[in-house]
Amino acid sequence: MRLVASHRLAAVDREQFYELERWISLFKPDQVSAEPILAMSTAIAQYIRMDLAEAHTSVCRVSELLEQVEVDNETNRTMLGEIAALQGESAYYRGDFTGARQLEQRALDLLPAWYSLGRAVAYVFLALAVRQLGEPDEARRIVSEGLADESRHGEVYTVRLITAELMLAFLDFDLPVMERSVRRLVLLGRHSRLAFGGDWSQYLLGRIAYLRGHIGDAKAHFEQVAARRYVTHGGLALFSLLSLSLVNQAAGDEEDARRCVEEAASLIRETGNEFLQPSVESFRALLALLQGRTSEAANWAATYDRSTPFVPSIQCEFAPLTFVKTQLALATPASLQEAAAVLAGLESALRKCDGRVYLIEVLALKSRLLDLEGNTDGALSVLEESTALAGTSGAGRAMADLGRETGRRVAALLQTLGRRSGLHSSIGPILAAIGREPIRPQDLVEPLARRELEVLSLLAKDMQNKEIGSQLFISPKTVEGHTLSIYRKLGAVGRRDAVIHARDLGILLQD
Repeated sequence: MRLVASHRLAAVDREQFYELERWISLFKPDQVSAEPILAMSTAIAQYIRMDLAEAHTSVCRVSELLEQVEVDNETNRTMLGEIAALQGESAYYRGDFTGARQLEQRALDLLPAWYSLGRAVAYVFLALAVRQLGEPDEARRIVSEGLADESRHGEVYTVRLITAELMLAFLDFDLPVMERSVRRLVLLGRHSRLAFGGDWSQYLLGRIAYLRGHIGDAKAHFEQVAARRYVTHGGLALFSLLSLSLVNQAAGDEEDARRCVEEAASLIRETGNEFLQPSVESFRALLALLQGRTSEAANWAATYDRSTPFVPSIQCEFAPLTFVKTQLALATPASLQEAAAVLAGLESALRKCDGRVYLIEVLALKSRLLDLEGNTDGALSVLEESTALAGTSGAGRAMADLGRETGRRVAALLQTLGRRSGLHSSIGPILAAIGREPIRPQDLVEPLARRELEVLSLLAKDMQNKEIGSQLFISPKTVEGHTLSIYRKLGAVGRRDAVIHARDLGILLQD
């Protein structure tokens, strides 16, 4: 007990989390639950594994013990600060950004100046919470304030603060800041024994490379972290495996993409991490959409908890976004209504926190929703903003994981936008990343009806609605209705696009 009491904070500040966990394993469970120092050490190890459900239980137990067990004033104050820091992190991931801000500020007030990791965690989640509350400049100021104090702390402190700086820059997809921060992380990881710093830098380099379309580089970075899945941060281990799945999918290797997801699921089962389990299930749904297995995604969406918070961070998939993608793929009146409601909340949150890298994808999804509703001009207007953001940030793959059908139709909209606007330089890389595939007959939402085929054949002859109506003995308004139905079924955004898609399918013969 004296060993843990005298060395636990030093072990934490040297990132010896698993060593600390090994010490705790030498005690009986009833001893751990009866001693504040042991219970707190357990909670810290659980937070590092990102097992927030178990960590919350441990932190609550520490709070109870501090009211029952007598400890010296300094230890009591330090542990109250640790409790506030860890509870602030939990509040952040629950989407309670105001609560997180208050708890992390309390942690900074309570924690001693020499406690590197505790203060670093408080600064990180204070800055992230403030960013989500719509104060990006204040968030950057908080990180700068923390970094100004790095001389009195060890490298574990600096690694956390630089990671926070990088997370803020990632939301902007500010490449110069990201590259500068990553270089510092790489150097720290190389010249210290802090493996976690090296893992963070590799994962973040992978995310940047993936969004820029550098698939080979992204794979190399993610593989380095995935190889350390049992000894690194729990979130990094999982998200690296899931990111590898996306990389393999982008490279056209669907089998390896599925294998990576199964490895991620196995990791979660082995570690018993209930908090991260939903991330695996929602990612399965995303991969199903990317591989054209919409029914599997729909099964997941039927059990999806609509109260799941959207917490923009550096992970590769978010359940609320996957839910929207699934509803758009289903394309029923009810599913589109659900998609619209969730998209409105996501767009509002991202505009508030200036989360540009994810706003690109949200606006692309919104353009598809408007397209499904028959508002092509509105869809193109929204997609123009999304494309402009992607072009200025260099995040060419930000629209690449919309799902097979939605991606194909957004690609068609992009082509139309390219003909109408001056965004050709931005649209080209995005289309390349999406990798527009030809529509296959089995991909159609439903087959074209006989009358629709007749209308389509006349559209191919450049006939106007009135002319088509005269030839088929129907009104121009009825022709318009058939035309809109053809667009919807073919995923087209206009007459010319519909004719091209139909010829690709073999529905129409070439002239």
